Amino acid sequence: NVLVSRVGSGTFVVNENGPSVDDRLMRALQREKNKLAEIFEFRRMIEPQIAAKAALKASPEDLARLERILERQKRATNVHLIVDLDQAFHIALARATRNGTLLKLVERLNDILEESRTSASRHPNRTKLSMAGHARIFRAVTDGDSNAAMKAMENHLHQVESAV
Repeated sequence: NVLVSRVGSGTFVVNENGPSVDDRLMRALQREKNKLAEIFEFRRMIEPQIAAKAALKASPEDLARLERILERQKRATNVHLIVDLDQAFHIALARATRNGTLLKLVERLNDILEESRTSASRHPNRTKLSMAGHARIFRAVTDGDSNAAMKAMENHLHQVESAV
């Protein structure tokens, strides 16, 4: 709403007396920040339960899949691959619950989070925190300890939210 294009005439400032471009950008950033806060609130409600359920239901194949993802995360340097593997880890956890609704929910959530994960993954500290959190979650799921898996996911989400 800052510029308007008119075919054959050019591009013009819509309202010079209105809010500045900086003001508009700040409002847009605040909306995104609020949206991200809502998403993290939602994740804190759902994902610890997913981790707990995965600890109870994960098959050997699920554990092998999670382990392969973690190994690939350790070697990944490309931002897009890091994001893909982050998403893959959370999807693999959801798949391990044997609940198709949870799986679809996490897949959709990953679509929403992709952009923020990409920008956040450019910071090495964020990537290291995420991988360490995934490793703790994996250990708890491997041990079949649903309480530890839930706590590990809660801690992971808290750390990632703080970093973002």
